[in-house]
Amino acid sequence: MYEHEEATRALWNEEPGDIVWVRGGDYIKGWREAQDAADVWNSALTEAGLEDPRAVASTGGEGEPVVRFRGSPVGARRAAWLLRLGAGTVSAR
Repeated sequence: MYEHEEATRALWNEEPGDIVWVRGGDYIKGWREAQDAADVWNSALTEAGLEDPRAVASTGGEGEPVVRFRGSPVGARRAAWLLRLGAGTVSAR
């Protein structure tokens, strides 16, 4: 593996197939499906008072829909706490 390939993989933290699109993959359809799901998550996060983290639409290497969550460590912890609160595994303090 060339040094720049290693750096690219570390930067994206993805498999090579997730970086390069494959001919014949229906990326638009996959991205739209992922965007719809990301919109639902982002709406729920906003309603819960969180602007961070955010759900981001993407596609995998073969066009499959992928939703990634991006945000700060603090935002991730807050979102996790809200999920646990909803599941009843923690109590509000």
